[in-house]
Amino acid sequence: MCDRVCRRRKRTRGFLLEQFLIPLIIALMLVPVMTSCIGILGHGMSLADEIQDEIALAQLRHVMIAANDCQVYGPSVSCIYHEQDIQIEQVNRFLLIRPGTWIFLSDVDTCSFALEDQCIVLYYRRGDRQYRRVLVHA
Repeated sequence: MCDRVCRRRKRTRGFLLEQFLIPLIIALMLVPVMTSCIGILGHGMSLADEIQDEIALAQLRHVMIAANDCQVYGPSVSCIYHEQDIQIEQVNRFLLIRPGTWIFLSDVDTCSFALEDQCIVLYYRRGDRQYRRVLVHA
Protein backbone atom coordinates (compact mmCIF):
# COMPACT_ATOMS: atom_id res chain seq x y z
CA MET A 1 0.00 0.00 0.00
CA CYS A 2 2.83 2.35 0.80
CA ASP A 3 4.33 1.51 -2.56
CA ARG A 4 1.16 2.60 -4.38
CA VAL A 5 0.96 5.93 -2.47
CA CYS A 6 4.63 6.66 -3.13
CA ARG A 7 4.22 6.01 -6.87
CA ARG A 8 1.17 8.27 -7.02
CA ARG A 9 3.11 11.05 -5.26
CA LYS A 10 6.02 10.70 -7.67
CA ARG A 11 3.67 11.06 -10.64
CA THR A 12 1.94 14.20 -9.28
CA ARG A 13 4.88 15.83 -7.55
CA GLY A 14 5.56 18.48 -10.25
CA PHE A 15 1.97 18.79 -11.47
CA LEU A 16 1.21 22.15 -9.78
CA LEU A 17 4.53 23.63 -10.77
CA GLU A 18 4.06 22.49 -14.35
CA GLN A 19 0.51 23.87 -14.52
CA PHE A 20 1.75 27.23 -13.26
CA LEU A 21 4.96 27.55 -15.28
CA ILE A 22 3.57 26.82 -18.74
CA PRO A 23 0.93 29.61 -18.69
CA LEU A 24 3.47 31.96 -17.11
CA ILE A 25 5.96 31.32 -19.92
CA ILE A 26 3.23 31.79 -22.54
CA ALA A 27 2.13 35.06 -20.93
CA LEU A 28 5.70 36.34 -20.81
CA MET A 29 6.12 35.51 -24.50
CA LEU A 30 2.98 37.51 -25.33
CA VAL A 31 3.97 40.66 -23.41
CA PRO A 32 6.23 42.13 -26.16
CA VAL A 33 3.61 41.41 -28.82
CA MET A 34 0.86 43.07 -26.79
CA THR A 35 2.92 46.17 -25.98
CA SER A 36 3.76 46.70 -29.65
CA CYS A 37 0.07 46.33 -30.58
CA ILE A 38 -0.95 48.85 -27.94
CA GLY A 39 1.68 51.26 -29.24
CA ILE A 40 0.33 50.96 -32.78
CA LEU A 41 -3.25 51.46 -31.59
CA GLY A 42 -2.25 54.56 -29.63
CA HIS A 43 -0.99 56.28 -32.77
CA GLY A 44 -4.05 55.30 -34.75
CA MET A 45 -6.48 56.49 -32.09
CA SER A 46 -5.14 60.06 -31.87
CA LEU A 47 -7.01 62.63 -33.92
CA ALA A 48 -5.27 65.11 -36.16
CA ASP A 49 -5.34 68.76 -35.12
CA GLU A 50 -7.66 69.63 -38.03
CA ILE A 51 -10.26 67.07 -36.91
CA GLN A 52 -10.10 68.27 -33.30
CA ASP A 53 -10.43 71.85 -34.52
CA GLU A 54 -13.53 71.04 -36.57
CA ILE A 55 -15.17 69.36 -33.57
CA ALA A 56 -14.36 72.35 -31.34
CA LEU A 57 -15.52 74.86 -33.95
CA ALA A 58 -18.80 72.96 -34.38
CA GLN A 59 -19.38 73.45 -30.65
CA LEU A 60 -18.46 77.12 -30.97
CA ARG A 61 -20.94 77.46 -33.85
CA HIS A 62 -23.70 76.01 -31.64
CA VAL A 63 -22.91 78.58 -28.95
CA MET A 64 -22.88 81.45 -31.45
CA ILE A 65 -26.14 80.32 -33.07
CA ALA A 66 -27.82 80.34 -29.65
CA ALA A 67 -26.26 83.70 -28.78
CA ASN A 68 -27.81 87.09 -29.49
CA ASP A 69 -26.33 90.42 -30.57
CA CYS A 70 -22.88 89.20 -31.67
CA GLN A 71 -20.44 92.04 -32.31
CA VAL A 72 -16.98 91.60 -33.83
CA TYR A 73 -14.08 93.59 -32.38
CA GLY A 74 -11.11 92.15 -34.33
CA PRO A 75 -9.39 89.91 -31.80
CA SER A 76 -12.66 89.10 -29.99
CA VAL A 77 -16.41 88.65 -30.38
CA SER A 78 -18.95 89.78 -27.78
CA CYS A 79 -22.37 88.11 -27.50
CA ILE A 80 -25.25 87.56 -25.11
CA TYR A 81 -25.57 83.85 -24.38
CA HIS A 82 -28.29 82.63 -21.98
CA GLU A 83 -28.80 86.21 -20.76
CA GLN A 84 -25.10 86.58 -19.89
CA ASP A 85 -22.51 88.71 -21.67
CA ILE A 86 -19.75 86.52 -23.06
CA GLN A 87 -16.59 87.28 -24.94
CA ILE A 88 -14.84 84.84 -27.29
CA GLU A 89 -11.16 85.67 -27.48
CA GLN A 90 -7.63 84.31 -27.47
CA VAL A 91 -5.94 84.11 -24.08
CA ASN A 92 -2.34 82.93 -24.13
CA ARG A 93 -2.50 80.14 -26.75
CA PHE A 94 -6.18 79.22 -26.27
CA LEU A 95 -9.40 80.37 -27.92
CA LEU A 96 -11.93 80.49 -25.11
CA ILE A 97 -15.17 82.00 -23.83
CA ARG A 98 -15.09 84.42 -20.93
CA PRO A 99 -16.31 84.54 -18.22
CA GLY A 100 -15.20 81.04 -17.37
CA THR A 101 -12.74 78.82 -19.11
CA TRP A 102 -14.63 77.11 -21.92
CA ILE A 103 -11.68 76.27 -24.20
CA PHE A 104 -12.31 75.66 -27.91
CA LEU A 105 -8.92 75.74 -29.63
CA SER A 106 -5.54 75.13 -28.08
CA ASP A 107 -2.00 75.81 -29.22
CA VAL A 108 -3.08 78.77 -31.41
CA ASP A 109 -0.43 81.35 -32.32
CA THR A 110 -2.72 84.15 -33.50
CA CYS A 111 -6.48 84.51 -33.69
CA SER A 112 -8.81 87.19 -35.08
CA PHE A 113 -12.42 87.58 -36.14
CA ALA A 114 -13.86 89.44 -39.13
CA LEU A 115 -17.30 90.26 -40.48
CA GLU A 116 -17.45 89.26 -44.17
CA ASP A 117 -20.64 89.09 -46.26
CA GLN A 118 -22.80 89.12 -43.11
CA CYS A 119 -20.85 86.14 -41.69
CA ILE A 120 -18.52 86.02 -38.70
CA VAL A 121 -15.24 84.50 -39.86
CA LEU A 122 -12.46 83.18 -37.63
CA TYR A 123 -8.84 83.44 -38.78
CA TYR A 124 -6.23 81.60 -36.78
CA ARG A 125 -2.66 80.43 -37.25
CA ARG A 126 -1.01 77.37 -35.78
CA GLY A 127 2.65 76.95 -36.61
CA ASP A 128 3.14 77.79 -40.28
CA ARG A 129 -0.47 77.07 -41.33
CA GLN A 130 -3.15 79.74 -41.62
CA TYR A 131 -6.82 78.72 -41.21
CA ARG A 132 -10.06 80.51 -42.17
CA ARG A 133 -13.37 79.18 -40.81
CA VAL A 134 -16.84 80.67 -41.25
CA LEU A 135 -18.64 80.47 -37.92
CA VAL A 136 -22.17 81.90 -38.24
CA HIS A 137 -24.34 84.23 -40.27
CA ALA A 138 -24.49 87.51 -38.38
